[in-house]
Amino acid sequence: MHFSVFLLSTVQFSDIILVEVMLLNRENIAALSQVVRDYMGERDMTVREFAKRAGMSSTHVQNIKTGNIQDIGTGTLIKVAQAMGLSFAALMSRIGLIDQPRD
Repeated sequence: MHFSVFLLSTVQFSDIILVEVMLLNRENIAALSQVVRDYMGERDMTVREFAKRAGMSSTHVQNIKTGNIQDIGTGTLIKVAQAMGLSFAALMSRIGLIDQPRD
């Protein structure tokens, strides 16, 4: 299986750096793009409106929406989830990275 996107999140504690690594494959990238497109389409929302809601640049949102991403941080995914009113786990489930979260 070919993985094309690495998700990296770093947190620094004094001299120790914790790195969280997740992998997205092409199918996960396509699913993320589709989830964002569907959300925006159902609400007739522009890229600019979504970007403002997520606290991201319009260019970054457009790249996510079109699947034109090479790397994406977990912080960005959290912002996307929050902008859509989802938990991080729910978004990860929708793009196929984890099983459906339990209520």
